[in-house]
Amino acid sequence: MTFLFSAHSGLRWLVVLIGVIALVQMILSILGTAANAKRERMLMLVFTISLDIQVTLGILLLIFDRIAQGVPFTPFIGHVVTLLIALIAGHIFYSRGKKAGEGAQARFYLIGIIVALVLIVLGVIALPGGMARWGMAS
Repeated sequence: MTFLFSAHSGLRWLVVLIGVIALVQMILSILGTAANAKRERMLMLVFTISLDIQVTLGILLLIFDRIAQGVPFTPFIGHVVTLLIALIAGHIFYSRGKKAGEGAQARFYLIGIIVALVLIVLGVIALPGGMARWGMAS
């Protein structure tokens, strides 16, 4: 197991944790119990940055570890494409939320977080071994 694999594998839990925290904040904001535009924006930014780091580590892992060792790229195509779409979705909804008014910001962020988290789960399922990689039966 390489450093890149360990970093990529470990960071996934941080990404999910940040996503869940941000998800709860956006729901509370929409319900009106904890609306705070600055906190919403900061959480969405941190979530998006964590996705950036995770995808970057994944690409580096693929290039310098898997491909360099002669592991075929094809089993990872579904994972890579799905996670790139999750990253793009996170950035799009972050950008749209920043431009939206305070009332709509949390809704944009909530949709972006849900889309990204669903795509993350689908991306993990697309890996060889699927959900078993998360310690769950596939």
